[in-house]
Amino acid sequence: MTELGTTTATVLRATGPFNFACSLRAMESFAPCSGDQLVVDGRVRRAFLHPTDPTRAVVAEVVGRDDGVAVTVFSDDVLTPAQTAAVGDRVSDWLSLRDDRDTFLGLARADPAMAPILAVAEGLHQVRFASSPRAPSSTRSCITPSTGSPQRASAGSSPTTARTASSTGSPMPRSRRCPRSSRSVSRASSRMRATC
Repeated sequence: MTELGTTTATVLRATGPFNFACSLRAMESFAPCSGDQLVVDGRVRRAFLHPTDPTRAVVAEVVGRDDGVAVTVFSDDVLTPAQTAAVGDRVSDWLSLRDDRDTFLGLARADPAMAPILAVAEGLHQVRFASSPRAPSSTRSCITPSTGSPQRASAGSSPTTARTASSTGSPMPRSRRCPRSSRSVSRASSRMRATC
């Protein structure tokens, strides 16, 4: 098994308002993807395909900041700046960090019925399925906060597993693991250090 002992760090800015805690709550409450990432102590770990080698994987650990998120990428080898940027783009797309919600928020703020929702979720950016690495963001699937249901089925869906995400730290309780995985991430996962 390959150990993911190499780390690279980057910071991703978010278009405001942004509240990472809202994203974590959305991930924890959306059952179809509950095993695709590991959410613990205000951070999330998720496996992604390696940016240049689909037989390998990297694990991104994301922590909220006032201006966006800090990302630590665990890999089996040193990532180049371009590879780190590619992983950063995947994380940014997954968390919708660049989405400009000014028009939506303007309408929502003008609607008194939205006030209680905005009070708890104004900083929520849509958490998308992180399964289509090269598709433009307009064709990616995403979780709709109001309904909790997916929009736009994405071709070539490849959900990752919490087992992969937990391979760089404390094991995740078995009851929270998801049995689904793509072939590529599954192959890469089988070569990673197993802590389960």
